[in-house]
Amino acid sequence: MIALVLGEATGWLVAALVAANISLPYLLRRRRLAPHGWSLPYLERMRPHYWIGVTIAGLSLVHAGVAMSGPMSRSPGYGAGLWVATGAMLVAGGQVMIGMRLRSLRGSERLRLRKTHYRVMAMLVVLGLLHVALNGALPQSISRIGGLA
Repeated sequence: MIALVLGEATGWLVAALVAANISLPYLLRRRRLAPHGWSLPYLERMRPHYWIGVTIAGLSLVHAGVAMSGPMSRSPGYGAGLWVATGAMLVAGGQVMIGMRLRSLRGSERLRLRKTHYRVMAMLVVLGLLHVALNGALPQSISRIGGLA
C-alpha cells in the first residue's frame, strides 16, 4: 500500500514540476517573477528552471523504483505504459543534457538547440500523458472493475 501511495505521489509531483518548469522560461523572460531579480541576466534568472529540470529527471528515477516495487497489474496496456515511462525517463535525462549544453552556447547554435529542447519537452509531455493514460490510477481501476486485472 505504501508503494502505491508513494508511486502515485511521486508521479504527480513529477507532472506538477514539469508544468511549472515549462512555464518558468516564459515568466522569467518577461521579468514577471521576483522584481529584485530584474537586474540579473536572463540565463542567471533561469537557475530555478535548471534545478527543476534536474529534479524532474532524478524524481523520475525515484518514481520508477517505487512504482515498480509495488503490485503489478495484468491489464493489457500496463506493460506498454511501463515501456513508455522508461522511454520518457531516458528522454528526461537527455533533456537535462541538452539544457546543460544550452547554458554555454550563444548565437545561432543556441537558437537551434533551443528548438530541439522545446521539441523534446513536447515529446516528454506526450509520453507523460500516454503513461498516465495507460498506467494511471483511473485506467487501472477501470480494468479491475472490468475483470482484466
